[in-house]
Amino acid sequence: NVLKELERRKADLNSVTESSAALQCLVEGSEIILEEKLCVLNAGWSRVRTWTEDWCNTLLNHQSQMEIFDENVAHISTWLYQAEALLDEIEKKPVIKKEETVKRLLSELDDVSLRVDNVRDQAIILMNSRGNSCRELVEPKLAELNRNFEKVSQHIKAAKMLVNHDALAQSPGEGSVPTETTAVELEVFESELLVVQKVLERCLQSPTESEK
Repeated sequence: NVLKELERRKADLNSVTESSAALQCLVEGSEIILEEKLCVLNAGWSRVRTWTEDWCNTLLNHQSQMEIFDENVAHISTWLYQAEALLDEIEKKPVIKKEETVKRLLSELDDVSLRVDNVRDQAIILMNSRGNSCRELVEPKLAELNRNFEKVSQHIKAAKMLVNHDALAQSPGEGSVPTETTAVELEVFESELLVVQKVLERCLQSPTESEK
């Protein structure tokens, strides 16, 4: 640890200061020379300590930002994995459960989309301010996150279209007219219509026969 090493060097500097005081007492006329050298040494020490502390603070800040970035990526990746698992199982569920699942995922997708945008902004700041070494760490993670997010987003939208289609097929609206009718369906309809027509004709003939 650099700061611990500085503390050890500080102890050495204190020893030099004490030695300087002792020499000034022993060697007459050495006060000015020793004081000048000691002053230069203390000034150099102060500069080194300031630079080191600034460097350590910068390093700790960078480490903290990277940890936050990694945590955000991990949280989003976990949601993407869970969403993909739900979508893979959706075919086995009834229509109502499918609708509930897709509705929930669409709602959560809006929030996750904002979080992805924030992570992208954070990644750009890190890559632009921390040099190539940081870019080499951040860029692959961001690229993978973008791919997975796009994949799951498209999967959710496709599932929504499928659920809407299934719902319409299962529960057609009142007054809806099929766009296509097969020849067999037409024949069945016509035969049923003839049966109903004959029944009505018999019903109409019955009063006439009773009058006779």
